Amino acid sequence: MRGRSDAAAEHHGPQFAEPAETAAGQAASDGFRRWLAANPPPNLDDLIAEHGGYRSIPPAAWDAFDRAYADWSWRYRNRS
Repeated sequence: MRGRSDAAAEHHGPQFAEPAETAAGQAASDGFRRWLAANPPPNLDDLIAEHGGYRSIPPAAWDAFDRAYADWSWRYRNRS
């Protein structure tokens, strides 16, 4: 059964429309995409796969992952 809000959304579109992207916004977005491609964050899925499961990750591997993520987060916040 469809609720009232489903029917309203179908007839009136999304409640919040996305803002129109300006040329400057597109350039900034492209710059961020390039930065992220060159600086990917540490991947938790890879860590889990490397150790054969979440529960098998030793403390030393968690420490290394946490340090790598902290380093990446600092670079993310301070990128220019």
